Order: sequence, then C-alpha cells, then structure tokens
Amino acid sequence: MDLNPQNDGKLIRIPIPQPTEERRKLLVKNAHKHSEEGRVAVRNVRRDVNDHLKKLLKTHEVNEDDEKQAIAEVQKLTDMHIDKIGEILKKKGTTQGGRSNSEPPLCHVCVTSPRRCDYAAS
Repeated sequence: MDLNPQNDGKLIRIPIPQPTEERRKLLVKNAHKHSEEGRVAVRNVRRDVNDHLKKLLKTHEVNEDDEKQAIAEVQKLTDMHIDKIGEILKKKGTTQGGRSNSEPPLCHVCVTSPRRCDYAAS
C-alpha cells in the first residue's frame, strides 16, 4: 500500500492514501466473499444441529413435537443471523471504511478530519 512512516521525534505518522476506485471495488468484492462464507458457516451449523436433533429423535431422547419446535427455533435463529450478515454487508457497501459517504474525506497525512488537521492547511 505504499505506506511511508514519518518520524518527527515525538510522533510517528503513517500517511494512508485515499483508496483508488479499483481498490474500493476489490474491497467490496472481498466483503461479499466473506459475507457468503459467513452465510455458509451459519447454514452448516444449522445442518449439524438438525442432524443432532434427528439422532436424538431416533434414540427417543426427545419426542417429535420437541424436535419440530427445536428445528423451527434453529431456522428462526439461522434466518436472523443471515439477515444480520446481509445488513452489515449493506451498511459497509454504503460507506467507505466505516465512514458515511457524506462526511468529508480524512487528511491523507494524519488521518483526521481536515478541520482538526495541521497539515490540511498546507
């Protein structure tokens, strides 16, 4: 990322350049990949729990009503967590690095708001 630390004796500054359009697209693509992996992981947990419940039913440790109720609860939790993953991805898709698109860009030297930055004036 071409990070060049600057040492002024008291403080080390690492200027972080604004991401290019290509880099942003790559980050969004990576976020989509990780969100899909998260969804798959949640579904795998659901499958494992449902298999465990079916085994408990076969060994008569739970009755059919309890098994169906537990499967419905697991599905509800699965849907909730998959929706949460989707919300996080949607929120990150509308922001740049966790900041709203309407906020002013950060100073490229000290990574603060330009209003509080000593370098923004220069």
